[in-house]
Amino acid sequence: MKTLVKIFSLCVLCLCARAQHMPDAVLPNPVAGGDSYWLQPQEGFENRRSAYLSFCAARGTEGGRDGIFSQLARFQLDQPVDEALIREGIAFVYTGKDCCDFTIGGILRLLYLNKKKKRLSAQLVANLEKCLLDFKYWWDDPRKDIQYRCYHTENHQGLYHTNELLAAQLLGGSTFADGKSGKEHYAHAIGLLDHWLVYRMRFGFSEWLSNAYYDVEMMTLANLHDFAEPAAVREAAVQLLNGLLYDLALNNFHGVFGATHGRTYAHMITGAWQESTASIMKLMFGVGVFHSPRSMGAVALATGSYHCPKVIEDIATDYQETILSRQRQSIEVADAAKYGLNVKDELTTNLFWGMQEFIHPDVIDMSQTISNRYNTWPYRNYDDYKQKYQAQVAQFGKIVNPYLDRFALSEANMITLRTPGYMLSSVQDYRKGSPGYQQHIWQATLGVDAVVFTNHPASDELGVTPNKWAGNAILPRSAQTKNVLICIYRIPDKTNLPYSHAYFPTRAFDTVLQKNGWVLGKKGDGYIALYSKQPLKWETENEGATDELRAASGDNSWICEMGSASQWKNFEAFVNAISSAPVKCEGLKVVYQSPTQGQVTFGWEDAFTVNGRELELRRFPRYENQFSHAGFDNGSIAIDRKGKQEVLEFEKPKSALTAGINQPAATTYREVGRLVANRFVNAPYTNFGFNTPPSSITYSEVCAWYGALKFAEATNDRDLQERLYQRFLPLLNEKKNLVPAADHVDHTVFGAIPFELFRIKKDTALFNMGKRFADGQWKLPVNAKPEYIELQQRGFSWQTRFWIDDMFMINLIQSGAYRITGDTGYINRAAREMIEYLKRLQQPNGLFYHAPDVPFYWGRGNGWMAAGMTELLLSLPSNSVYRPAILKGYKTMMNSLLNFQLANGMWRQLIDDSRAWPETSCTGMFTYAMITGVKKGWLNKEQYTTAALKAWQALVTYINSDGDVREICEGTNKENSRQYYLERKRITGDMHGQAPVLWCAAAFLSK
Repeated sequence: MKTLVKIFSLCVLCLCARAQHMPDAVLPNPVAGGDSYWLQPQEGFENRRSAYLSFCAARGTEGGRDGIFSQLARFQLDQPVDEALIREGIAFVYTGKDCCDFTIGGILRLLYLNKKKKRLSAQLVANLEKCLLDFKYWWDDPRKDIQYRCYHTENHQGLYHTNELLAAQLLGGSTFADGKSGKEHYAHAIGLLDHWLVYRMRFGFSEWLSNAYYDVEMMTLANLHDFAEPAAVREAAVQLLNGLLYDLALNNFHGVFGATHGRTYAHMITGAWQESTASIMKLMFGVGVFHSPRSMGAVALATGSYHCPKVIEDIATDYQETILSRQRQSIEVADAAKYGLNVKDELTTNLFWGMQEFIHPDVIDMSQTISNRYNTWPYRNYDDYKQKYQAQVAQFGKIVNPYLDRFALSEANMITLRTPGYMLSSVQDYRKGSPGYQQHIWQATLGVDAVVFTNHPASDELGVTPNKWAGNAILPRSAQTKNVLICIYRIPDKTNLPYSHAYFPTRAFDTVLQKNGWVLGKKGDGYIALYSKQPLKWETENEGATDELRAASGDNSWICEMGSASQWKNFEAFVNAISSAPVKCEGLKVVYQSPTQGQVTFGWEDAFTVNGRELELRRFPRYENQFSHAGFDNGSIAIDRKGKQEVLEFEKPKSALTAGINQPAATTYREVGRLVANRFVNAPYTNFGFNTPPSSITYSEVCAWYGALKFAEATNDRDLQERLYQRFLPLLNEKKNLVPAADHVDHTVFGAIPFELFRIKKDTALFNMGKRFADGQWKLPVNAKPEYIELQQRGFSWQTRFWIDDMFMINLIQSGAYRITGDTGYINRAAREMIEYLKRLQQPNGLFYHAPDVPFYWGRGNGWMAAGMTELLLSLPSNSVYRPAILKGYKTMMNSLLNFQLANGMWRQLIDDSRAWPETSCTGMFTYAMITGVKKGWLNKEQYTTAALKAWQALVTYINSDGDVREICEGTNKENSRQYYLERKRITGDMHGQAPVLWCAAAFLSK
């Protein structure tokens, strides 16, 4: 029975004077015979590897699910293995129990190692291989599961696909129990695995900073690194291993993975002795403890060939250096379109299931379809949740709360501050008020056992999830600025345990005391202060441990401030400053005057501010610290510390894997052009990707129409020309209401199409229509604004905006008019316009700002300029006085683009920003400009042919069998905000991206 420890709230009370200081380097294990804890890095990797293998080998007495891992250590050390224990693992697999894929991962490693050493008996090898042949590798295998198996979480997905790939490689000539050949299993596995790897490289691990499941993922990746045959898979594996270890490096305190966690268990957060990552820490960094002979990740790393980069190891173990790190993992389902993801696609739903987003309103229909199709059920009651969403719509007119899934691991934005005396880590504003599962929101770490955190317990027991300490029944709202954190709980009265509490193990601290509502602790040189709006009481376990500080009621605000001896004169000074700091809590709003950070405010519905400045709690970079700054979903990540460098080179393997995933339906210029042109000509008039019909023909449709006509001309495809003409005829007759007015650059460009069709059909109606648009661009409208009149007086079109987009729109129509009429007035005024745009918008590096007041190198905007200069130069007479300046601007831009082309051939959404994603429309436009420049002799043939071909080969991997291009930036206005451009949605099949593919195909095929 728990008893209440008497607390004297008005005086200082030492609760733990008996606590012992940790030794400087080694901490003895409290369990007899256990491994000692290294607080400072010791030994080299090879010595640690040998030590860990010996540790495992000496303790290899258990079988079952994980017993094979200690036998792997014995095998690696050339010691006798206990075949009986390995057979227990085989037996476990045949039970079909959840996590039998873990055992399969160990079996595969053992068999691959045995290919070299050949030390296992022939009978055992036969039994192990039969186990692999009989195993069910994915839910689409029609054989019914014996009992529940979790296929869907992120760590299981990756391991199932890896197991299937490696089994198919190993037993390629065999027929598996499901009737499929090894070759069929290989093809099945590689498609699923490539997606899983690409998602991890793009979005990180949704089971963020998990001290439970990073262990599994490291085994998965180590197996791929050591045994996978495809080079791109091996390279992706090594880069992701580097990334996981970088996470451990940034977020450990003397070997304690004391971070916020996406998933964890109680025994892993109430001290570091039993973290699943503990053995990995000691093996790879030389800090921590060998906690188990059955650590999957540690055994795989110890028996494999992977080596941690030195710079990551140095970051991990320099505990004298203060590190403030922000990072982000996972995405929101609602942002799927932004990342080019289709929520109606089964393979994409695998990503969401890996995030455990089963019942989000955007996913629930596909989840139910998959469950019915494959008889795999993370939820049985989908219809109940659909009804809840329908009820929200009935009450509010829309879904106001899509966060009903307690398992979900959506976008996580994390802050960790590590100093010589302590570490404070948290996830910001994570799904507040929603049901929780295993999410560990924040933690303060001052030692191996000296850890503090709060949660909303779902139970007084530890055998359920969430429970007393691990996870939350209802998730709080938290925010952190450096060494100060505020965590707010709003807990309904109807919950099982309507209170929040803190884990604060007094036995682990040198001193714990209370003053003015604060509980303050000291461990070594680290200090912690914890405040609760609600009165607190200590609860004591039967064993006498005083670990729990329980708040009096559900709604509560907690404040944590950390400090250290180097920051304060002594602990007494820290205590006095914190305990006298003003705190004001009204409802669920907090105003705290921090002695170190100033005024900090936060609330359940209020912004997080520090000294009046609001801090952003979402959309963090992938990494932001003194060693690396990398945008989210941006490709490679450079790490630099004191001259030592390492690059997490995600872009190259990601591109190779993406190419495998998206094998283009066509690769030759003619095949690709025909595919995309047919997609265009057979589609109804488009409306910028919206499902509604357009009010008028859009400029992006015009650009694709023009591209299809140029492709038809280049291939002498009379049938395609006729179909494109027939598509236009309704605009002369029954659908002439869709013809835009010549009142804006985006509308006036329409005239380029009747001009091109006139060249084929010689129909004067087409000529007159085109000329009306070309002339209208310089003809002032009635009641013209003064700025329009001024522009015309200076010789410019009244439609001039000085946005780089204009230079394609104006030049396409005016160049077309010149080619048809021979009137140099058209081409000369277009050239004068171009000269002015070059003066105003081209920068010394050759690239262009989107507009004078928007200093960003937007990819497609620069693409419009590149293509616009190309179109103009194609028509501008060689003796034109304007040609030298325009050609110079063109060449300067092309030269600059070479410097920004990615290794895979693409260019980014923001050309010079490593946080931006590779984007297809700008890549197509730049490719078109380069191809044309080479063919016309404007550019160096060898240099630019290489760049253009590389870009084309990348571009075609983004085209599906329907002829739709993906990863296209949505229609974009101008805005003086870098984030605006970084966060534009990525869409598929939009004409902005379809058009330049057609231009490229035509240019490649033209003489």
